[in-house]
Amino acid sequence: MGLPITNLRVLLSEAARRPFQGKILTLGRQTVHFDAHTLRQLAKEYGVHLKTPVKVIPPLAQKYAKRGCMSDENLFEALGFSEFVALDNSNYEGAHVLFDLNNPAPPKELIGVFDVILDSGTLEHLFHVPNALSNMFHMLRPNGRIIQILPSSNHMDHGFYMFSPTFLYEYYQQNNFEINTSQLYRSTPLPRMGCKIYNYKPGSLYHIQQGGLDDGVYGIINIVTKKANSTCTKVPQQKDYQTAWRGDKLGDAVSPNDLWIINLFRLPLKKLAKRVKGLHKVYVRSFRKKGLGLKVEKEFKEY
Repeated sequence: MGLPITNLRVLLSEAARRPFQGKILTLGRQTVHFDAHTLRQLAKEYGVHLKTPVKVIPPLAQKYAKRGCMSDENLFEALGFSEFVALDNSNYEGAHVLFDLNNPAPPKELIGVFDVILDSGTLEHLFHVPNALSNMFHMLRPNGRIIQILPSSNHMDHGFYMFSPTFLYEYYQQNNFEINTSQLYRSTPLPRMGCKIYNYKPGSLYHIQQGGLDDGVYGIINIVTKKANSTCTKVPQQKDYQTAWRGDKLGDAVSPNDLWIINLFRLPLKKLAKRVKGLHKVYVRSFRKKGLGLKVEKEFKEY
């Protein structure tokens, strides 16, 4: 799996919030797209203290070694981890542990072992997503974190799936995880390679559900902490549909796409006028292909 600048910024932002330590499990070996100098520069920007690796290890891929990029071993040591383990279904990239996450349960020796599990673009390649999520849950220690950076729109045939942000949000919330970060990123296609980060909340993307996106490459960033009462067995239902099915406040069940209209007409007249005006602006922006209509939280060049 790859670790470009965007993914490094996700790791550094989380390290600034809560420093890393202990054992990290990565889903696949990580191809690092930057050198040690870039890491030091960005760590300074985020206020993250780095550890000096005991031994400099070149990356496995010669293409990246020639560019002076770091190895995944050195990166995770610098970020504060005492042990790094890579898991894969195949040994073609030199994984430390061979295990297929499509299987229903992990080996006993991996249960409750890891402080952080990093999925930097693996879940979309796994057919049995529920088993994969369950395996991550069981391999994680209590108070451990799962960091996922996964593809959403405009990743056609990259993997089996492209994920809507509501998918992971609802799964982790309804299984009693602490949600630390829920964001979207938009990458600009070559040659500019810029990136914008947006904070996500359920319901914030209703206005672009059908054709409101542009030609950017979109993905989701999700970071959660496993609590003492967290589970992996609850099958989530979208909150929109739960509200519609209840019908206790809305009368007959309605489509979630219509809920926002019903809620509009519950507002006082002045608020209704303001909301309609705001929605009009959002719709105009979306149909003119100008993106999400959300505030940009972070913007930077990927290379």
